[in-house]
Amino acid sequence: MKKVIAISSSGRKKNTYKLIESTRQLLKDAEIELEIVHLADLNIRDCRGCDACILTDKCPVKDEVTDVLNRMQEADGLILTSPVYMAGVSGQLKRFIDRTCRWYHRPALVGKPILLMTTTAGGYAKDVLTYLNKVSTFWGCRSCGEIFRTVRSWDVGVTEKELEAFIQAIHQQRPWKPDMNQVITFQVQKALAFYALPRDQSYWKEHRWLDAVYYEGSQVAWYQKLVGQSFFKLLSRGMKNQKKTSKD
Repeated sequence: MKKVIAISSSGRKKNTYKLIESTRQLLKDAEIELEIVHLADLNIRDCRGCDACILTDKCPVKDEVTDVLNRMQEADGLILTSPVYMAGVSGQLKRFIDRTCRWYHRPALVGKPILLMTTTAGGYAKDVLTYLNKVSTFWGCRSCGEIFRTVRSWDVGVTEKELEAFIQAIHQQRPWKPDMNQVITFQVQKALAFYALPRDQSYWKEHRWLDAVYYEGSQVAWYQKLVGQSFFKLLSRGMKNQKKTSKD
């Protein structure tokens, strides 16, 4: 049976948590097991901003984050959620995301299907989903839908149609087609791998991404390839000039 890890980031187990739970039977019917990781139940400390994870692949902060990250890497799919707090994600989730900084430089969840969810008593659901989408793109995930509920629809569970793309991606029944923003983000990360840190360059070379427009296994349209390649050349030119200036 396939397995999905859902990250619950509210301070309580109420509206967003219930929305996650509403997927359990539908996922089970599709032979997918759901495990919910409720961040408020875990010992998760703030990122120190020391860059150790980027420079050495090791984080000096000892808590339960490493275990969660390992389980996310082992899962067949992910559900990333947050209620809307002050027009943004919850503090619990931001603290957790900050601890994944290394995955921006060296993506560890490439091709992993991900479903995004939020609930709100007011507005800003789109803002939260946009941020979650950006983070999951940094991680290398495969976007499979966005779901939100407002005060008028809190009691409406996730529907089979809303889960369709996610389930099909987990069972590898749907092609992976990134959008233009994701292709451009990839080019930015690739440029940094080329010109910033040797550790990043080795990682990207090992995974054969340095000559790619996007990750292996994805279907990139011709115009996305053209824009992506042009954007990378522009970035490279700027980084080369900056590097040359800093040496002079």
